[in-house]
Amino acid sequence: MSPKAELAFYASQSVISDPGKYVIMYAELPSEASELCKVVQGNLIHVFQAFRHGVTLTEEQRKDAGIRRVEEMLERMRATDSRPLHSVREPGKRLAANCRGFAVLLTSLLRHKGIPARACCGFETYFTPGWNSDHWVCQHWSAREKRWVWVDPQVDDLQRQAFHLDFDTCDVPAGKFLPAGKAWTLAQGGKIDPERCGIGELHGLWFIRDNVARDFMALNKLELLPWDATQFMTARKSSDMSAAENRLVARLAVLSASPDTKFAELRDLYQEDNQMLRMPKDWKP
Repeated sequence: MSPKAELAFYASQSVISDPGKYVIMYAELPSEASELCKVVQGNLIHVFQAFRHGVTLTEEQRKDAGIRRVEEMLERMRATDSRPLHSVREPGKRLAANCRGFAVLLTSLLRHKGIPARACCGFETYFTPGWNSDHWVCQHWSAREKRWVWVDPQVDDLQRQAFHLDFDTCDVPAGKFLPAGKAWTLAQGGKIDPERCGIGELHGLWFIRDNVARDFMALNKLELLPWDATQFMTARKSSDMSAAENRLVARLAVLSASPDTKFAELRDLYQEDNQMLRMPKDWKP
């Protein structure tokens, strides 16, 4: 598949990122990724960072972080404030989301502007020293620079100060964010400790494996929730995985770590009738 076809693929909406009937809320959006990040931050509030804005979320608000589709996110926003997204909402009226929500909304806005973009699942290295935390970011294609640019739309000015970040989160330097496939390879080679990869009490090689699958799915434009699981994402110990499952995750890691050089293979594998890469029958996007 040609680079042109790859960029066209990521410039179109997915079933998850499509704003649907609420596309009207995308009126008068800026076109620069850095400005679109501000739009995202002016409409979402992170469930674990709301306190920095003086906001205490209700349990009902926190449940909004479990909304899968952008269209549903916009529906909930519109019920609170019907203005277009370029209007900054008061922190207490923003939709509660996790890092994945920020990444998927930015991906949707970029695609709406015709800019190739993709949500990415992996691990950040910059919030807690010595820890690789479960995280989602966004990549967009810079036509001017002819490269993919990493963006962390979750990080606003308050978080930048709190975490003492000294780099541009709209152009995250290489190595600051580890795509899940890269983390898997590093862990297998003893370069990082898998027990320091995860979130809270959930960590280990099995956690990296699950993120490898989520990143692979996202690269194929099925942007799962952080707790959505394919059929082989059940073992909490690598010893519980079959040989076939181990071979599959190793292949997914290679493909998802190099999506541009292996894009055609990545798409072919996803489109194969492989039940280990299928969501449960009762799962709905």
